[in-house]
Amino acid sequence: MTERTETTFYNTGAFSLNLVTQSVAAVPGAIHIQIASRWGHAKDPQDEQQLLGLTLDRSELTRLIEGLQDAVQRKDIPNQCA
Repeated sequence: MTERTETTFYNTGAFSLNLVTQSVAAVPGAIHIQIASRWGHAKDPQDEQQLLGLTLDRSELTRLIEGLQDAVQRKDIPNQCA
């Protein structure tokens, strides 16, 4: 694995969910994505627990992103941010 990026997409202060991405050196064009959690009151609050890990090529990642974008656009899902 190479270059790692992390984005927090849910944070209550005590608990967070993070998207971690890394390119996979052994598989050209592949990217590893991981959903990980952290609990701020844990013995080691920086310790991550992996909830989901996927290694995808560019076309698979594109389909995943499109599916997530479709979910965001759905009218039958209430917007809790409004």
